[in-house]
Amino acid sequence: MRILSIFLLLAAISFTACEKDTDENKTQTLEIAFKAEYNEQPLQMYQDQVITETGLTAIQFKRLEFFLSNIKLKSASTTHELTDVAYVDLTSKTTLEGATEGIVMTYEDVPVGDYTSIEMGFGLPDAVNETTPGDYSSDSPLAVNGNYWASWSSYILSKIEGGATKSDSTSVAFLYHSGVNGMLNTKEFAHSIEVSADGVTRLTFIIKAEDLFFKAGSEIDILTNNSTHSGAAGSDGYNLAKLSLDNLANATEISHH
Repeated sequence: MRILSIFLLLAAISFTACEKDTDENKTQTLEIAFKAEYNEQPLQMYQDQVITETGLTAIQFKRLEFFLSNIKLKSASTTHELTDVAYVDLTSKTTLEGATEGIVMTYEDVPVGDYTSIEMGFGLPDAVNETTPGDYSSDSPLAVNGNYWASWSSYILSKIEGGATKSDSTSVAFLYHSGVNGMLNTKEFAHSIEVSADGVTRLTFIIKAEDLFFKAGSEIDILTNNSTHSGAAGSDGYNLAKLSLDNLANATEISHH
């Protein structure tokens, strides 16, 4: 009887260990959503947003696109890379429904567990930026010729375009394209993230579009600096383009809802 009891105890321990090992190796799907808002309302492309900035009465966004790189979930003990590159394109979000939904990127086989932050780069590392679309398979965001400047030997890291209405009722168009090396802005968002074994987990990021131009300390004057295609490092065009990309990174926050 004593031998049987010992056998049953060992079997129970073995089963528990196997069950724990199975739990630790479980994976699940993680969704990452991006959406833009203006003053906490869904941002519809091609729709006027009333503003009270000096010399302006309204602003309208027509394009909002950018590369992300090296997206990672992190905790004190582990790092899990979701992807080395992604492309966020909100330009088609012209309806209220579309703007509310935003875009969703799906990552499968994410280890179940608790994470304390998510890290991502706005833009591309220089080594990646020095490659060309022909270096990638057709399913990669880096394979899209429309996102590459052959003349600059660089990808277009971000595109922010639109127009604004001036106080005298005339309008001014704006276009801010960032590119060339040295512009990557890596951000780590501290957030309690549970990838649950019970179902799909979703993280939502909000781009506060008003902070792209009007946040104190990092303003961009649309009236006097309304366009840049980057340029050589240190030039006015380069600095303005980098500021537009930095503002985009800093205008992005993780939703706590």
